[in-house]
Amino acid sequence: ACVNVCGHSSIQITEDELGFRYPKINTATCTDCGLCSTVCPVNNPTSKSFPSDCYAFALRLPRELEKSSSGGAATAIGAHIISTGGVVYGCSGEDIHHVEHIRVDSLPDLASLRGSKYVQSDCRGVYKSLRADLLAGKQVVFIGVPCQVAGLRNFLRKDYENLLTVDLVCHGVPSQRLLDDNIARCKAKDPGM
Repeated sequence: ACVNVCGHSSIQITEDELGFRYPKINTATCTDCGLCSTVCPVNNPTSKSFPSDCYAFALRLPRELEKSSSGGAATAIGAHIISTGGVVYGCSGEDIHHVEHIRVDSLPDLASLRGSKYVQSDCRGVYKSLRADLLAGKQVVFIGVPCQVAGLRNFLRKDYENLLTVDLVCHGVPSQRLLDDNIARCKAKDPGM
């Protein structure tokens, strides 16, 4: 959220020794406007509320269900939104070495969001693009872990009737570097992988 809100590009994402990404402010270009602190879900947690409804479902087509995680909820929601002219923002693992949130506006591209990734995804630039879609009147769905949804809500600073957010259950995620290191170890043990 802070990277997306900074109008001076004074915030860069840096990695710690384990590869976890954190924002770092460039004090030489920072104007101390405070926007980054305002949108940060750590500094300004969103209000907590109990869900008004709870649903459980699974895709009906076995072939589609087998390609999905958690019953295919994100696929079903995304397909509905796209079929009505909207857009979906979700996590793509197409390049397993760079897991990131992307914008999808076609049914064939929706497949790139399928499946669990279990790694910290990159959201740089996504919140700005999403806000532009909202302001253009598009129906938008954002699918992410609770901290990403909280960051988005703080970034937007107001509710939009044309925005649906889907929070996934999160128990913490490893960094991209930890995943890459594990893949390299597995390939070293089994070169045919």
